[in-house]
Amino acid sequence: MASDPPDIRPAMAAPNVFEPTCPAVVDTALASPDLASPDLASPDLADPGLADPGLAGDDPSAAGSYEHRIEVQAEDIDELGHVNNTVYLKWVQAAVIEHWRRVAPREVVATHLWVALRHEISYRHPGFVNDNLVVEVVLKKLQGARAFYRSLITRGDELLAEVDSSWCCLDSITRKPVRVAREVVAKLLPKGVARQG
Repeated sequence: MASDPPDIRPAMAAPNVFEPTCPAVVDTALASPDLASPDLASPDLADPGLADPGLAGDDPSAAGSYEHRIEVQAEDIDELGHVNNTVYLKWVQAAVIEHWRRVAPREVVATHLWVALRHEISYRHPGFVNDNLVVEVVLKKLQGARAFYRSLITRGDELLAEVDSSWCCLDSITRKPVRVAREVVAKLLPKGVARQG
């Protein structure tokens, strides 16, 4: 009798099958129960760019938009001498999740995960080692289980990249898409922007 082939998927990979509310292809998995719950946080799995889970909850200044500050490190640089294209996406992911952790109540952060469905990025100018950058993420709308963000990566007044991304909210246990509760939506969206769907 042949044994089952080993599971070669990464341990933190997001499910790649969703309910109809989310597309079937996931470009990037970002959250896991290990990162969403302060009790299960592991230093081996935690991304240093992500906020401390203890920051979760009720920061009214973070509603709608959030600024994530970065100093470009040597490991962010590619063979062309500037920030590697994939690093921009890592920064956007960290900023979006940090925004969620700062605004959503702690118990909601612990029971919901976000996975990136799509990123569309336009590169304007290169970044270099030791640059001090800001990733400003703005939540544009929530529709069903999906959130749509625009992120601007800047160095002072200079725009380096802009990213439009869509995300799907998952229940941390079932890993199925779930709508964000109305009271949480009110904290996430900037005033005057309504939830759609």
